[in-house]
Amino acid sequence: MSNYTRGAYFERSVMKQLTALGFYCVRSAGSHGVFDIIALLSGAMPLMIQCKTDGRVDPEERASLWRESIKAGAWAVRARRVNKNTIFDVLNPDQTTWRLLIPKIYVEKGSFV
Repeated sequence: MSNYTRGAYFERSVMKQLTALGFYCVRSAGSHGVFDIIALLSGAMPLMIQCKTDGRVDPEERASLWRESIKAGAWAVRARRVNKNTIFDVLNPDQTTWRLLIPKIYVEKGSFV
């Protein structure tokens, strides 16, 4: 399986998980933009998600994620695969560290804070 196919499969998997929780998701397939998925939920800040099967996001990419999410009034989120599970993290303002985001709690509270 190619890296592109693996990544596209992971993006669709992330969308399926979030849609099951009530999010409306849009995938920017083939756009080569900063974000892979935008997830919307009534009453909550949008999530702009970068999907990474290995979880690695280099410093320049983190800066772009942060900058674009601020412009859009959204959270910059990384979705990553760990032992066949999807982990969601929100980029902190320092642009170097991440905070765990649990989508189910985000749905219930409208916030992860």
